[in-house]
Amino acid sequence: MPDEVKLYAVAGSPFVCRAKIALNMKGIKYEKLGTRSQQQECRTSQDPYEKVVARFWAKFIDEKCIPALYKAFGPNGNEETDKEACEQLQILENELKVKGTKFFGGDNINLVDIAADFIAYWLGIIQEAAEKTLFTKDKFPKLTQWADDFVNLEVVNQVLLPRERLLAFFKKRFGKA
Repeated sequence: MPDEVKLYAVAGSPFVCRAKIALNMKGIKYEKLGTRSQQQECRTSQDPYEKVVARFWAKFIDEKCIPALYKAFGPNGNEETDKEACEQLQILENELKVKGTKFFGGDNINLVDIAADFIAYWLGIIQEAAEKTLFTKDKFPKLTQWADDFVNLEVVNQVLLPRERLLAFFKKRFGKA
């Protein structure tokens, strides 16, 4: 294995952020980021059942939640798309309630938390840019607390783009004309 991984990335992508978080968790050095995280053991479960469940939730986020949120905040967003997006977020809220843990991965983040990085960081910025709020502490107390805890982790926080930069981008994409 080479000494260093080259991460080809587009600035501001939540999918690139996922890769950076995972690389940081595993303590793998990569060229894109100048500062290095402390070595940290990867918290991936060795239990095959837990791995399958994590993959299920990651796929749910990618195939149900994120598309529903893009529809709600897109040019054709309406009450129906807002309702669908909130229903998807409610499913995640319920999962956190049932688990009763800080993160989807328990006491530490796992694949599901990384997959949901879009919800944790980008969604709030998109809401501000679009001047439309669906994701609130009143509606989703567990999920918003999870989002706060997630973005404040060092392995996550060090790879996030500055809020102002993303806000300017999303105002062009989702903002009102």
